[in-house]
Amino acid sequence: MSNFFQFLAQLAPYRGRIIGTIFGLFVGILILKYGFFRALVVAIFISLGYYLGLKMDRRETLSGLWERLWRNRDG
Repeated sequence: MSNFFQFLAQLAPYRGRIIGTIFGLFVGILILKYGFFRALVVAIFISLGYYLGLKMDRRETLSGLWERLWRNRDG
């Protein structure tokens, strides 16, 4: 089992590339199976879910995001 963890530790510097490759493979399969626009909708929802999860991990509120988006619109 420790060999497995050593292997994972060696892959740690390449984490972004590995995740990006897996995501690209996933999107490619979606495009082949469902078409470009349906895959695009799925990718948008995945990105939105990631963004909201990141906000939750950082303990930020969605109301703070809302205020930042609309603060300069009062004109």
